[in-house]
Amino acid sequence: MPQAGDSFITTLKQAHLEWGEFRHTTSRGIIIGEGYLQIPSDEAYRLGITNNKSPLRSAEYDFSTFDGFITNSKLLAAGNQSRAEFAKQFQGSGALKLLGIGTTI
Repeated sequence: MPQAGDSFITTLKQAHLEWGEFRHTTSRGIIIGEGYLQIPSDEAYRLGITNNKSPLRSAEYDFSTFDGFITNSKLLAAGNQSRAEFAKQFQGSGALKLLGIGTTI
């Protein structure tokens, strides 16, 4: 189960920070500013970061950035790994532009 102060390191790529423009889907149009933070599967399993398929806990997580740019906000653990209840990404809870490039808070 995730605990306050848990952390992990991940590599951010352009496609993560500009997801609204670089995703490979035809389900909706381009939306500038959407982004997400990938969660490596080993970290999701180690920390117990689950999505809304898990009955054990909420998929919403409180967070602040280390540099103070974002404080006391919410992230939604979404998507899934090979084990369906474990998340593959964090995105703004109700705000897909929270983590994208070119957004302001």
